[in-house]
Amino acid sequence: MAFYLTSDITIGNYKNIKPNKVVWKTDVGSFVDTCTITLPRRTHLINENPDKTLDLDGRKIYQFKEGDKVEINLGYNGKNEKRFSGFVRLVKMGIPVQLECEGYASQLNEVIFNKTYANVTVKQLLKDLTIGTDIKLSDEIPNIPLKNLRFKNATGIQVLEYLKKEVSLAVYFNFEELFVGTT
Repeated sequence: MAFYLTSDITIGNYKNIKPNKVVWKTDVGSFVDTCTITLPRRTHLINENPDKTLDLDGRKIYQFKEGDKVEINLGYNGKNEKRFSGFVRLVKMGIPVQLECEGYASQLNEVIFNKTYANVTVKQLLKDLTIGTDIKLSDEIPNIPLKNLRFKNATGIQVLEYLKKEVSLAVYFNFEELFVGTT
């Protein structure tokens, strides 16, 4: 039986994207998943004229941009499994085109967190932190009390780093689901 690599990749509004190469990284030491998608430049140029979506040879021109949602399913013989879910962080318009992507943790880069708590649970802290994002909290987050916390102009990533380093909790994402708890 022969095995054929297959993919089902969606970037923004574009489905069934066929890349030259996909590299994704999930690391137990980091809660930020990353992915690089390499695409042929000829068919993936940014079109400066939004009224035209075809190049001179009639091929479709994709208009990828930072913040586009990315879903990557890879496998063999059409049996694809979800490998990455996140957002385009950077579009490198070289030859070939490279899209650098980050998982859902990237949404916390934009969160500026200013809160003071006398008493709070980790779950309540995370609920407050993820307001306005697409991040879902795991049902498995234990009821861990924290006392005397103060965050001033901290990014969401800095809050997670605090929980990981100072409180010694495990912090990781399973696609859009965030877990913080004991190791």
